[in-house]
Order: sequence, then structure tokens, then C-alpha cells
Amino acid sequence: MIVIKWLLIVLILVGIFFAWSVIVMLLVRRFGIRMPWHWPFGIRRKKTAIELKTLSCLQYVVVEGVLTWGMAVGFMLSAKDLLAFRLGLHKPLTWSDFALNILIFSVAGIWYGYSMWDNLWKSAPGEIGSSTQNSS
Repeated sequence: MIVIKWLLIVLILVGIFFAWSVIVMLLVRRFGIRMPWHWPFGIRRKKTAIELKTLSCLQYVVVEGVLTWGMAVGFMLSAKDLLAFRLGLHKPLTWSDFALNILIFSVAGIWYGYSMWDNLWKSAPGEIGSSTQNSS
């Protein structure tokens, strides 16, 4: 029974991540940042890399690091704690726990965004994550 409860929590958390990714894409479009629609789902990698390279470093760090990764992880951990409490598996979630999750992972998202920015520019033109180093 406990395994079924945790599987239910995992499924809900995956849904939260995808929903948050779509919300971020719609939110940043209001500020003129055009993110590709399939960007968080790993589809259209070549086109996505080209579109991501049009962003400034600050835009990339805020969108990819803080909003898409940091806040998503903070929301997911808070949701996990809340759902686990509702299912009798965890202590209650307080507002300070929620705020701390969002704050910690948003700050960690700055580091994540910068590290991914470097990775984006080290990749081959139009591809994310491929290495351009020569093995000599």
C-alpha cells in the first residue's frame, strides 16, 4: 500500500513539473522571450539549441535556471511533502518550509543556469550537450 502511495506522489510530481514548464513558457513570452514549445520535453533538440542561444546569459539563467529548474524543484519538493502528509507518510508542511524550498532551489537555480549556459555554448552548433573537443 505504501508503494502505491509513493507511486501516486511521483506521478503527481511529474505532472507538476510539466505544468510548471508550460506556465514558465507562457509567462516569459509576455516579456518577449520566445521559448520553443517543446523545449522542456527534450524534443526538437537542434531547433531548441538554436533558439536558446538567442537569449542573453541573464535571460537564460533566470528562465532555465531559476524559473524552470529552481522553482520547479522547490514546488515539487513542497508538493511531495504536502501529499506525503495527506497520505500519512510525512510531517506537516508549513509555510516556512514551502518558502525555504523555493528560496534554496531558486538560488541553486542560478548556479544551474550558469553551468547549463556554459554547456550550451560548448556544444556543437545546433545541438545541446554534445562535446566539440577533439581527442588528439
